Parts: sequence; C-alpha cells; structure tokens
Amino acid sequence: MKKITLLALFVLFLFSTQAGVIEQSYYFSSPVVTQYKGYQQLSFGNELLTALPGNPALPYHAVSLLLPPGHVATAIEFIGENEVALEGSYTLWPYQPSRPLSETGETKFYKNEPVYASGNLYPAAQHGQLSTQFMNGYSFALSAFTPVQYYPAEGKISYFTKVTIRITTEPEVRASVALQNLSSKTDVQKRVLSLAQNPELLTTYPERTLRSDDAYELLIITPQQFEDNFSELENIYLTRAVRSHVFTTEYIQQNIDGQDFPEKIRNFIIQEYQQSGIEYVLLGGDVEHVPYRGFYCYVVSGSGYESNDIPADLYYSGLDGNWNDDGDNRWGEPEEDDLLPDVAVARFPISNATDLSNMLNKTISYQNAPVLGEFQKPLLAGEFLYNDPETWGKDYLDLLIGEHDDNGYTTVGIPVNYDIETMYEYDASWSGSDLINKINQGKQFVHHVGHANETYVAHLSNSDITDANFYGANGVDHNFTIMQTHGCTCGAFDYSDCILEKMVTIHNFAAAVVGNSRYGWFNEGQTEGPAA
Repeated sequence: MKKITLLALFVLFLFSTQAGVIEQSYYFSSPVVTQYKGYQQLSFGNELLTALPGNPALPYHAVSLLLPPGHVATAIEFIGENEVALEGSYTLWPYQPSRPLSETGETKFYKNEPVYASGNLYPAAQHGQLSTQFMNGYSFALSAFTPVQYYPAEGKISYFTKVTIRITTEPEVRASVALQNLSSKTDVQKRVLSLAQNPELLTTYPERTLRSDDAYELLIITPQQFEDNFSELENIYLTRAVRSHVFTTEYIQQNIDGQDFPEKIRNFIIQEYQQSGIEYVLLGGDVEHVPYRGFYCYVVSGSGYESNDIPADLYYSGLDGNWNDDGDNRWGEPEEDDLLPDVAVARFPISNATDLSNMLNKTISYQNAPVLGEFQKPLLAGEFLYNDPETWGKDYLDLLIGEHDDNGYTTVGIPVNYDIETMYEYDASWSGSDLINKINQGKQFVHHVGHANETYVAHLSNSDITDANFYGANGVDHNFTIMQTHGCTCGAFDYSDCILEKMVTIHNFAAAVVGNSRYGWFNEGQTEGPAA
C-alpha cells in the first residue's frame, strides 16, 4: 500500500493568509553602446535586447524570484535609484520580429514612427508582464525589467545603477494545489536554487518525505505489444539505481480518468509523480501509439504565424493546471501554460518491433559499451541563414563553446579544451556527403544550425538516412550519434516520418536527437531568438 507523508502538510500556506512582499535588488554599470545599421544598441552584458516589433530595443533583465509556499505574485513595482544620463543623442535600433529559419526572402522593416517621434518617456512601464509559474511545487514570480529610460524624439538616454523589484504576493488555491507536487529531492532543490535569484527563501518550504512501497524513478508508457521488450533496459537502469516500471497504454485508457487519451496519460503521470516520486517518463511509441497534445501559438512576425496543433510532450512534463483553463481548442495559451517542468520526458517514436529493437540497441549500447575517445570531439555544422543583415549559423554555434553571458542568460557549454571541429558555410561550403563522412569517422556529437523541413536537415534528405550511408556510426567502429539542430520542423514527430525520427529508428546513426517540431525561429543579424 502506498503512503505519502507531507511533513507539516502545507502549514506554511496556512499560517500566511495575508499578502506578503518580496524584494530583490539588481546593479548596473555603464552600458556598452554599439553602432548597428545607422542605429545604436545598448548592452549591460547579461540582458536580452528586446521590444515590441518596430519599437526601440532595450536591454531587459530577467526576474525569477521564489515566492512563499502557497503564494502567487499579484503585483510588481520597479524602484530605480541613482539615475545616470548618457552623453550624446541616440536613435535606438527598432526591434525586428523573429522569423522562421525556413523563411529566406526579404521581409518588411518595422519601425514605429510615432514612438520615435514622441517626446514621452519610453517605455511607459519599466517592467514587463508578471506571471506565476510552479516547478516541483515551488512558486516563482517571473518577469523582466529594463534599467534604461529613453526619450526618443530628443535622443536622450539614462539608466539606473540600482533597481529594486518589489513583488506583492498572496495565498491562492492554485498555489496550494501546486504544493501537492512539492519535492525535497536534492536534484530538485538544485534546480530551484539555480533558477531563484533569492535562494534564501527555499528554507521557508516544508520538507516532503515520500514513503511508498513502490517508489521508483522512471515511468515507461507503451502499448501492450511492446511491454515485455523493455525488460533489458529496466535491468540496466536498475544497476544505476534508477528503478522503473512499465505501464501499458491499454491500462491507462481503461483505468484513468480524463476527457481524452492525452489527458488520461497526463493524469496518470501526475498520479505516479505524487505517489511514487517518478523523475523521468519515457513515452514508448510514435503518435499512433502514444498521442501528443497539440499546443496553440501566435507569433507576431510578418502577417503572423498561428497554429493550434504544435506537437509538444511538454504537456506531459509540466504537471500544474490543465493547460486549457477556458476549455476551448487552444491548448497552452498564455497564462494557461506550465513552462517549468516537473519531470523529464523523452519519446521513442517507434511504430513497430523493428523500430523498438533498433532504439533499444542504440540506447543500451551507447550507455554500456561506448567507443571511448570520441566524447570530446564534437562537430559544429553551420549554414548561411540570411543576407541582409548577414546572418550565419556559425554565430549561434560559437555560443556553445565555453562560457557566455549573451542575450540575457549565462551558459556554460562545450569546454574550450575539447577537440572541436567546425563545418561553417561562413568559411566554406559543405554538403550532406561531407557531414556523413564526418559522422562515419566518429563525430559523435553533432550540433547544427541551418535550414530544414520535415524531410530535410543539414543538407540531408530522408533518402540519405540509411544504414549503408552511416555504416561507421554502428556503435562498434564508432559511437552512435547524438544530433541537435535548430532547423525548422525536422522534429515534427506527428509527420510520418520526419527525418529526425528516421535517424533514431534505423539500426545505425543516431542514438538521440533534439529538434523543433515546428518552426525554428531567429532574429536576423543577432544571436537571440525564441528557438536559438
């Protein structure tokens, strides 16, 4: 029998029945001013340069503050101190909308002339929208602010060297419900501490002790016809202290409540997370076996891009709310989404026993019998993206090397002492055959930025993805490959079958892939964008 003990069960939520206040201060030194196509851009070194399309782009600093348990953020206040005026006159770069990598034609140049002619202070509010998100039961206030003030008509700019953000909080039912997902595991708390700009508040959360006769870490969901095939994988993970259980889609369909099959699967994942403390979910089947939830999105770019069917297994990873508060056909609209995951989710896009056998062989071989000496030899493959302003995949890929604080976030990537090889069209053209040759020589990590579609990526087409072509990446002569790409729609796992699916389901080549199920977005002339 399963038992769950939550020490001091939501006591901290009960004692705090009044509004609270969280404050955090941020500090800024002189900005760097760069010239760009007749305009200027400002940077403090760790901010995201952004604005509404056509408006002056300003550097925005992220706000990510841990809230008291059971609370949500209800208001945000910006307090600037020690204002410093910059000498000179400035016309700041008009922010251009993101665009798909697959769109290569000329686009309209956006500039909001009334804003640039205005004598009013810009922006009207120093902070952006405020939202509350939950991760493993911990409440976060998320927003952004700019320390810069700009009078466009006069070209005058000033900034505050100190900014204090004040968040008002209140207890709310959805935050107390989120506490049912509270986890005190060490790895979870490490993630919380890495996200929270006020880590000291972690101590206000109660300890959650899970006592279960059937605790385990990995949940595998697959059709009954594949159920017994996962036993070897289960045994291998058990030697690594990762306990697993296989549940069939037939069992979930018959025994779990939900308005449709995807919701039943998600409700079952929530049940196993809360009762057995699972950390990982493997969806063992392509979409005809394990359905996906299609998400809604509208992107302001050109005449606009809209879809209500973006395949995203994040639905099975973010376990707060139901992703559709208003009950329409637009899942994951703003304020309905849950963008901080509670469990890690991966998918085996298998349709038959042969696909499964190939994927299991590669997964097990990669972990148990890797070819040594290849893990520090990644390949970066970058294409030409856009001509005006000139934009190259190289610019994005170089940010994977070492430590960077570009575009408002800090990344620690591939160690600089690795034997990194590049194929950049910035330097010389390359072909799909060139890439195949490199992979057959043992380039085990491949990172790609370039154009793609459902059946094409990195100058490769579906017809190129064969065991014969990738004879060397067989797990014996050289390792199976892990491939990541920025390209559009090549990871559309609702397509039968997209090129990334073919890479992992043949006998040779890729053990794992990471790619976009719909568009990969970029901002021409820059290295930031929604999919960058």
